[in-house]
Amino acid sequence: MSVLVDIQTPCARCRVEISGMAPYCRNCGYAQPAHEAEAAAARAAAEPSARAALLPTRPSPAALISLLVVVASILAATTPILVVRSVFFGPADSVHDYFEALADRDAGAAWRYVYAEGSGQAGPLASLSGPDYTPPDQFRLLSVDTDGDRATAQVSYQISGTEYREEFRLRRLGGPEHTFQRWDIENALRALPVSAVGLSSVTVAGTPVYPGQSGQIMVFPGRYTVRAPETPLADAEPVTVSTGGQQGATLTPRLRATAQEAVEKQLKEYLDGCARQEVAEPEGCPFQYSGFYEITSIKWRIVEYPRMQYQLTPEGLAFAQTAANGTVEGTARTMSTFEPTDVVRLALVVSGQITTNGTDVVFTVTQ
Repeated sequence: MSVLVDIQTPCARCRVEISGMAPYCRNCGYAQPAHEAEAAAARAAAEPSARAALLPTRPSPAALISLLVVVASILAATTPILVVRSVFFGPADSVHDYFEALADRDAGAAWRYVYAEGSGQAGPLASLSGPDYTPPDQFRLLSVDTDGDRATAQVSYQISGTEYREEFRLRRLGGPEHTFQRWDIENALRALPVSAVGLSSVTVAGTPVYPGQSGQIMVFPGRYTVRAPETPLADAEPVTVSTGGQQGATLTPRLRATAQEAVEKQLKEYLDGCARQEVAEPEGCPFQYSGFYEITSIKWRIVEYPRMQYQLTPEGLAFAQTAANGTVEGTARTMSTFEPTDVVRLALVVSGQITTNGTDVVFTVTQ
């Protein structure tokens, strides 16, 4: 049998004697320190999970294995991409594929390697498949130097048996953060000088192009046949020229033979119509009677038609003028008893402008 002995102790605050077993002071109500420590220990014992969460733990073998599997999966997914990007998407591949597209006469595929920032056009030429284009061959990549997002490639190739050595400048698009990058060629196109006085457009490899004020068009490397556009009025001998050389394409327009024939036919019809007018001054005609006698009637006859020469201006206008005079003869009946018949011969001089209404040649007399 145990005996409990109650020992009186002073309150920690007011110092009044209280029971040592009392949790609170009966005088001031202050909680006694001894009992507060016991309560804190009890609360800590009741919350072991909170205390354990603050202590470092050792990962389980299963967790370590899962972590290693995730890391290995990431490496397996990214490493091939990095390898493919560095091996198959470099500047050398872009240059090689560019010349391969030209060899295949595929303008669309070649244009994909042309660096044309802000350009919405589909390409310099719509097609390279016709007979008026000869692509480069014997392509060789001599060297490639890469500096960050820029690169230069030294290449050689042949056009119709002539070798050319050139440097191509490339720019990487996409940046390092992109999975698949692309190298575009900054100077993939070549300037082809074209001189065609009097023509607003020409056809290069079968595609209509407009040289403009610069007198140059941008084309892919190769050999081209440049032609005048098909019109009823003018034509020019086609010119074949290669890019990379000093010589451009110079077209000399001339009035078509069929157009000259049309002008001469209309000129004769015009003069014949004038001759049918039995008046001293045929209306709208380049001749008239101016004799000494008053006449009662007159008949005209074209003795010789004028020979014409033709001119095309830099603005594309066409003119015809007399190179050798023609002759018209007039036989007049006069009121004179001394000379009842007066025969005169006059020179025929005609000039005018030549135009087309889209299908036919039209000659308009201006003098």
